[in-house]
Amino acid sequence: MKFLALFASFVVSALAQSIDITIPAPYSNITAGRDIVVQITKPVTMDPSLEEALVISMATCDPEALEQDCNGPNYDVTERLGAILYNGSYTPERHQVPPSVPPPYQNFTVQVPQLETSQVSLIVTHFSLAGIGPSPFLEVKNIVLNVTNPAVQS
Repeated sequence: MKFLALFASFVVSALAQSIDITIPAPYSNITAGRDIVVQITKPVTMDPSLEEALVISMATCDPEALEQDCNGPNYDVTERLGAILYNGSYTPERHQVPPSVPPPYQNFTVQVPQLETSQVSLIVTHFSLAGIGPSPFLEVKNIVLNVTNPAVQS
């Protein structure tokens, strides 16, 4: 029984350190070769954490091919990161004061690579040290975006 309580506390602590991709919204349209803003939000928690690193990348996927479908059962976001758009520190900050305070976040402006695909997976890999110990915490989040290529448009 003690093991179950300890395991549950680890799970809750880990989930509390999680980040979210808040901008762009899933399935937003982006243009190859242009800049986009990626906003990464980290909810406020009581558990201490030390942010270490963040990687923003973009991997191509083909919605016509099941093995490369960004949401398909065979697509593993942890298998390949694709093109690295940002690799560095993550320092989320609060940007408003109470009473309606959004969680701390940080914006990153990245350039969409030239792609010849209609969909990509925007992947964010987050590493932090969590809890009183601390313990390493690694997570990978992704969203699917629709790509337009200005050279292909008529």
